[in-house]
Amino acid sequence: MSDRVVVVGEPQEREEPKRGSALGGCFSFFFKLVFWAALLLSVGLVGFAIGTNYEDVSVDAPAQVEEVTADSQKEQPAQTPVADGKSPASAIPHGEVGTATDGITIAIESVEYNADAFVASASQANASPGAGNRYILVTMRLGNTGEEAREFSILEFDVVGERGTAYDNAVVLHDDMVSGTELFPGGNTLRSAAFEVPVGETGFTLIYSPSLSNRNRLFLQLPPE
Repeated sequence: MSDRVVVVGEPQEREEPKRGSALGGCFSFFFKLVFWAALLLSVGLVGFAIGTNYEDVSVDAPAQVEEVTADSQKEQPAQTPVADGKSPASAIPHGEVGTATDGITIAIESVEYNADAFVASASQANASPGAGNRYILVTMRLGNTGEEAREFSILEFDVVGERGTAYDNAVVLHDDMVSGTELFPGGNTLRSAAFEVPVGETGFTLIYSPSLSNRNRLFLQLPPE
Protein backbone atom coordinates (compact mmCIF):
# COMPACT_ATOMS: atom_id res chain seq x y z
CA MET A 1 0.00 0.00 0.00
CA SER A 2 1.59 3.26 -1.04
CA ASP A 3 1.73 6.23 1.14
CA ARG A 4 0.15 9.51 -0.17
CA VAL A 5 1.69 12.76 0.81
CA VAL A 6 -0.81 15.49 1.21
CA VAL A 7 0.54 19.02 1.37
CA VAL A 8 -1.53 21.16 3.51
CA GLY A 9 -1.02 24.89 3.11
CA GLU A 10 -2.84 28.14 3.48
CA PRO A 11 -5.73 28.38 1.17
CA GLN A 12 -5.12 30.85 -1.64
CA GLU A 13 -7.65 33.56 -2.07
CA ARG A 14 -9.12 33.88 -5.50
CA GLU A 15 -8.80 37.32 -6.91
CA GLU A 16 -12.25 38.59 -7.59
CA PRO A 17 -12.56 40.59 -10.75
CA LYS A 18 -13.03 44.33 -10.18
CA ARG A 19 -16.55 44.95 -11.17
CA GLY A 20 -17.65 48.31 -12.17
CA SER A 21 -14.21 49.73 -13.07
CA ALA A 22 -15.02 49.89 -16.72
CA LEU A 23 -18.50 51.19 -15.99
CA GLY A 24 -17.10 53.94 -13.71
CA GLY A 25 -14.73 55.05 -16.42
CA CYS A 26 -17.58 55.38 -18.83
CA PHE A 27 -19.59 57.52 -16.41
CA SER A 28 -16.58 59.74 -15.67
CA PHE A 29 -15.95 60.33 -19.35
CA PHE A 30 -19.63 61.06 -19.91
CA PHE A 31 -19.75 63.64 -17.07
CA LYS A 32 -16.62 65.37 -18.33
CA LEU A 33 -18.07 65.53 -21.78
CA VAL A 34 -21.30 67.09 -20.47
CA PHE A 35 -19.35 69.58 -18.30
CA TRP A 36 -17.22 70.85 -21.15
CA ALA A 37 -20.18 71.06 -23.47
CA ALA A 38 -22.13 73.11 -20.92
CA LEU A 39 -19.12 75.37 -20.35
CA LEU A 40 -18.63 76.01 -24.05
CA LEU A 41 -22.34 76.70 -24.46
CA SER A 42 -22.30 79.24 -21.58
CA VAL A 43 -19.26 81.04 -22.99
CA GLY A 44 -20.92 81.22 -26.38
CA LEU A 45 -24.12 82.70 -24.95
CA VAL A 46 -22.22 85.32 -22.93
CA GLY A 47 -20.17 86.28 -25.94
CA PHE A 48 -23.28 86.62 -28.06
CA ALA A 49 -24.96 88.81 -25.45
CA ILE A 50 -21.88 91.04 -25.14
CA GLY A 51 -21.56 91.33 -28.89
CA THR A 52 -25.21 92.30 -29.24
CA ASN A 53 -24.99 95.04 -26.57
CA TYR A 54 -21.77 96.41 -28.03
CA GLU A 55 -23.33 96.75 -31.45
CA ASP A 56 -26.37 98.53 -30.00
CA VAL A 57 -24.28 101.04 -28.06
CA SER A 58 -21.75 101.74 -30.77
CA VAL A 59 -24.39 102.55 -33.36
CA ASP A 60 -27.17 104.32 -31.44
CA ALA A 61 -25.42 106.09 -28.54
CA PRO A 62 -23.62 108.89 -30.48
CA ALA A 63 -26.80 109.99 -32.24
CA GLN A 64 -28.73 110.10 -28.94
CA VAL A 65 -26.01 112.11 -27.18
CA GLU A 66 -25.80 114.60 -30.03
CA GLU A 67 -29.56 115.11 -30.03
CA VAL A 68 -29.67 115.69 -26.26
CA THR A 69 -26.80 118.17 -26.45
CA ALA A 70 -28.45 120.12 -29.23
CA ASP A 71 -31.80 120.18 -27.41
CA SER A 72 -30.22 121.32 -24.15
CA GLN A 73 -28.47 124.17 -25.93
CA LYS A 74 -31.69 125.26 -27.58
CA GLU A 75 -33.71 125.12 -24.36
CA GLN A 76 -31.31 127.27 -22.30
CA PRO A 77 -32.36 130.93 -22.66
CA ALA A 78 -29.84 133.72 -22.36
CA GLN A 79 -29.64 134.87 -18.77
CA THR A 80 -30.05 138.61 -18.18
CA PRO A 81 -28.76 140.30 -15.01
CA VAL A 82 -31.38 141.15 -12.41
CA ALA A 83 -31.92 144.92 -12.26
CA ASP A 84 -31.09 145.30 -8.57
CA GLY A 85 -28.95 148.42 -9.00
CA LYS A 86 -25.84 146.86 -7.44
CA SER A 87 -23.59 147.14 -10.51
CA PRO A 88 -23.51 148.90 -13.91
CA ALA A 89 -24.60 145.63 -15.57
CA SER A 90 -27.66 145.42 -13.30
CA ALA A 91 -28.45 149.15 -13.08
CA ILE A 92 -31.99 150.34 -12.43
CA PRO A 93 -33.62 150.92 -15.84
CA HIS A 94 -34.40 154.48 -16.83
CA GLY A 95 -37.90 155.46 -15.73
CA GLU A 96 -37.87 153.26 -12.63
CA VAL A 97 -37.18 154.23 -9.02
CA GLY A 98 -34.12 152.88 -7.24
CA THR A 99 -33.89 152.61 -3.45
CA ALA A 100 -30.53 152.82 -1.70
CA THR A 101 -29.61 151.11 1.55
CA ASP A 102 -29.99 154.38 3.49
CA GLY A 103 -33.63 154.72 2.43
CA ILE A 104 -33.01 157.35 -0.26
CA THR A 105 -35.00 156.85 -3.47
CA ILE A 106 -33.76 158.18 -6.82
CA ALA A 107 -35.55 158.46 -10.15
CA ILE A 108 -33.86 159.99 -13.21
CA GLU A 109 -36.05 162.76 -14.65
CA SER A 110 -33.92 164.02 -17.54
CA VAL A 111 -30.36 164.43 -18.84
CA GLU A 112 -28.92 167.39 -20.77
CA TYR A 113 -25.95 166.02 -22.72
CA ASN A 114 -24.78 169.43 -23.96
CA ALA A 115 -24.93 171.52 -20.80
CA ASP A 116 -21.92 173.77 -21.45
CA ALA A 117 -24.11 176.82 -22.09
CA PHE A 118 -26.23 176.18 -18.99
CA VAL A 119 -23.15 175.84 -16.77
CA ALA A 120 -21.63 179.04 -18.19
CA SER A 121 -24.81 181.04 -17.60
CA ALA A 122 -25.52 179.64 -14.12
CA SER A 123 -22.54 181.38 -12.50
CA GLN A 124 -19.49 183.34 -13.58
CA ALA A 125 -17.52 181.22 -11.13
CA ASN A 126 -18.12 178.07 -13.14
CA ALA A 127 -15.18 176.97 -15.24
CA SER A 128 -15.40 175.88 -18.84
CA PRO A 129 -14.88 172.17 -19.54
CA GLY A 130 -11.39 171.00 -20.41
CA ALA A 131 -10.25 170.38 -23.95
CA GLY A 132 -12.13 167.43 -25.44
CA ASN A 133 -14.65 167.41 -22.59
CA ARG A 134 -18.25 168.56 -22.11
CA TYR A 135 -20.72 168.98 -19.29
CA ILE A 136 -23.80 166.80 -18.88
CA LEU A 137 -26.54 167.75 -16.42
CA VAL A 138 -28.51 164.97 -14.68
CA THR A 139 -31.84 165.95 -13.11
CA MET A 140 -33.22 163.50 -10.54
CA ARG A 141 -36.04 163.22 -8.05
CA LEU A 142 -34.86 162.35 -4.55
CA GLY A 143 -37.01 160.90 -1.79
CA ASN A 144 -36.29 160.00 1.82
CA THR A 145 -38.00 156.85 3.14
CA GLY A 146 -35.64 156.59 6.10
CA GLU A 147 -36.06 157.72 9.68
CA GLU A 148 -33.42 160.46 9.70
CA ALA A 149 -32.75 163.61 7.69
CA ARG A 150 -30.08 163.34 4.96
CA GLU A 151 -27.81 166.06 3.66
CA PHE A 152 -26.27 165.19 0.30
CA SER A 153 -22.63 165.72 -0.57
CA ILE A 154 -21.07 166.44 -3.94
CA LEU A 155 -18.85 163.40 -3.39
CA GLU A 156 -21.79 160.99 -3.26
CA PHE A 157 -22.64 161.21 -6.98
CA ASP A 158 -20.66 160.03 -10.02
CA VAL A 159 -21.32 158.78 -13.53
CA VAL A 160 -19.63 155.94 -15.40
CA GLY A 161 -19.65 155.63 -19.19
CA GLU A 162 -19.02 152.94 -21.76
CA ARG A 163 -15.26 153.16 -21.18
CA GLY A 164 -15.69 152.08 -17.57
CA THR A 165 -14.24 155.29 -16.08
CA ALA A 166 -16.07 157.05 -13.23
CA TYR A 167 -16.42 160.85 -13.41
CA ASP A 168 -16.96 162.94 -10.28
CA ASN A 169 -19.72 165.43 -9.68
CA ALA A 170 -18.26 168.65 -11.07
CA VAL A 171 -18.07 171.76 -8.92
CA VAL A 172 -20.72 173.70 -10.77
CA LEU A 173 -22.86 176.33 -9.05
CA HIS A 174 -26.56 176.51 -9.94
CA ASP A 175 -29.87 176.93 -8.15
CA ASP A 176 -30.97 173.27 -8.02
CA MET A 177 -27.62 171.63 -7.30
CA VAL A 178 -27.94 168.41 -5.29
CA SER A 179 -24.90 169.09 -3.14
CA GLY A 180 -25.86 170.62 0.20
CA THR A 181 -29.53 169.65 -0.10
CA GLU A 182 -31.07 168.44 3.18
CA LEU A 183 -34.02 166.03 2.89
CA PHE A 184 -36.17 165.06 5.87
CA PRO A 185 -38.03 161.74 6.25
CA GLY A 186 -41.04 161.53 3.93
CA GLY A 187 -39.82 164.41 1.77
CA ASN A 188 -38.89 164.52 -1.91
CA THR A 189 -37.27 167.10 -4.14
CA LEU A 190 -36.01 167.69 -7.68
CA ARG A 191 -32.27 168.33 -7.92
CA SER A 192 -29.52 168.34 -10.56
CA ALA A 193 -25.83 167.41 -10.74
CA ALA A 194 -23.31 168.33 -13.43
CA PHE A 195 -20.52 166.04 -14.64
CA GLU A 196 -17.57 166.75 -16.92
CA VAL A 197 -17.12 163.83 -19.35
CA PRO A 198 -15.21 163.21 -22.61
CA VAL A 199 -16.89 164.26 -25.85
CA GLY A 200 -18.18 161.25 -27.77
CA GLU A 201 -18.50 158.90 -24.80
CA THR A 202 -21.99 157.50 -24.26
CA GLY A 203 -23.84 154.84 -22.26
CA PHE A 204 -23.73 156.61 -18.91
CA THR A 205 -24.95 155.30 -15.56
CA LEU A 206 -25.46 157.38 -12.41
CA ILE A 207 -23.76 156.13 -9.24
CA TYR A 208 -25.01 157.07 -5.77
CA SER A 209 -22.66 156.17 -2.90
CA PRO A 210 -24.46 156.82 0.41
CA SER A 211 -22.11 158.09 3.09
CA LEU A 212 -19.23 157.66 0.60
CA SER A 213 -19.49 153.86 0.92
CA ASN A 214 -18.54 151.71 -2.07
CA ARG A 215 -20.32 148.67 -0.60
CA ASN A 216 -23.85 150.06 -0.77
CA ARG A 217 -23.73 151.93 -4.07
CA LEU A 218 -26.83 152.34 -6.24
CA PHE A 219 -26.55 152.35 -10.07
CA LEU A 220 -29.21 153.91 -12.32
CA GLN A 221 -29.23 153.95 -16.12
CA LEU A 222 -29.34 157.32 -17.85
CA PRO A 223 -31.44 157.68 -21.00
CA PRO A 224 -29.56 157.53 -24.33
CA GLU A 225 -28.73 160.71 -26.16
